[in-house]
Formats: sequence, C-alpha cells, structure tokens
Amino acid sequence: HVDAMRSIRALKSCCKKFRSFSSSNESKQELYSRLHGRVENYLSKSRDPLSILPNVSALIYNELRAYRRMPDPNWVGFYLSRPVFNEAEPALILGPFNGKPAVVKISYGSGVCGITAEEKVTQIVDDVHNHPNHIACDSASQSEIVVPLLSGEDFWGVLDIDSPNLAAFDVEDQKGLESICSQLIDGVDFEAYCKVPYVQS
Repeated sequence: HVDAMRSIRALKSCCKKFRSFSSSNESKQELYSRLHGRVENYLSKSRDPLSILPNVSALIYNELRAYRRMPDPNWVGFYLSRPVFNEAEPALILGPFNGKPAVVKISYGSGVCGITAEEKVTQIVDDVHNHPNHIACDSASQSEIVVPLLSGEDFWGVLDIDSPNLAAFDVEDQKGLESICSQLIDGVDFEAYCKVPYVQS
C-alpha cells in the first residue's frame, strides 16, 4: 500500500511538471506568439545554424507536446538543402531534430519533405498513409506538416513535424510555424552551411 501511494504521488508530480510547460488556458495563437519570443532570444545570441536549430527543434517538440498534453508531435526537425558530392542535384540532408532516428538524405520530390522542396510551399498532410511516396521515419506517424525555409529565390531546407494522430495540424499551426521559419531565415546564416557538400560513404 505504501509503495502504491508513493507511485501515485510520483505520477502526479510528473504530470504537474509536464503541464507546467504551457498554460492550460493558452490559445494556439498565444502559444506560437510565446515561441516566437523564445526564438528571438536565441537569435539575439547567435547566427550559427548548428547553435540555433537544435534549440528551436527542442523548443517546438517540448512545447507542442506540453500544449497537447500527450506525446504529440513525435518528431520535429530540420532537413537542410545541400549539394551532394559527385551528384548533379542537391538533396535534403538531415539536420538537428528531436525524435526517433531518421532518414539521412531525401531527394527533391520524394515524400512530403521532397515535395515541399520542389513546390516551395507548406504541406499539411492529414493522413500520411494516403500520401504517395511517404517516407516513414517513425511508424507511429499519422500526419505531418512541412514548412519551407525560403528567402526569395533561396531555398535552405524545411522544418518537418510528425504527429501520431490523424489531422493533427491546422491553419493556426501553419501560420505559427511559418512565422518561426521567417524568423530563422532572417536571423540564421544558412548560406555558409548549406553550401558545404554532403559526402556520402
């Protein structure tokens, strides 16, 4: 009985800490506004993509999971567009992320990320199993949103987010995530890193 009570108290404490990441009364618009401020703070300290993108990925991953009060999303990360050594065309190369291990290289036009690279517009997929040529990094994924990192004619990569639930992303997510990507475009020095060729084994 004592052990059971201790387990219950430990579970309640864990849940309380999990809920503390975001306010229970916070709207999705308020959530993204708050994340916008956090990203601005990161950008005030560095322009290096390998310093900024890991923190932004972790921020989105943890805050969305706290906001939804479940392990959703199950994958958040960046794929960056880079030339590939001994190949004529660039590809999307895995960058900083949170979640299960992922595909390292995605060709333009392949999967949701690759289509985003070709079309240069945000893709929202309510059911990835009905999407042609979907690339499954996590078999639990059911829906996905991919936002391009685009500055004029310069395409630097994508922000990719997967959910274990169907139709998990809406227009409010699109607006909030596109705003964060705009911040990154303005504040991160993508050019120097994204021009470094990716060398395959």
